[in-house]
Amino acid sequence: MSIRGATLRQTVRCTLGKDGIMLHFDKREGGFKPWWKQIAVTIHGWSGPARVRGVRDVEADAASRTVRFTIPDQKAAADFVLSRF
Repeated sequence: MSIRGATLRQTVRCTLGKDGIMLHFDKREGGFKPWWKQIAVTIHGWSGPARVRGVRDVEADAASRTVRFTIPDQKAAADFVLSRF
C-alpha cells in the first residue's frame, strides 16, 4: 500500500499513574499541515471532580462518568495529567 502526498503521524498514549491519568503526545512526524487548532479530549469511566494543569475549563459529568476538556493542537511532545482535586 502506498500513500501519496503529505502525511502526519503522532502517537498519543494514556497511562494510569498515582497522580491520575497521563495523556502523552509524542512529537509529530510528517509534513502534513492539519487544519485543526484544538483537540477535544473525553475520558470515560471517571468519577468525582477533575483538574488538568494548564487547562481552565475541565467538565466532569457524573451521569455519564466522563471528563471533557479542550487543549491546543500539540505539534511537539507534551504531557497532560488529569487528577482529582
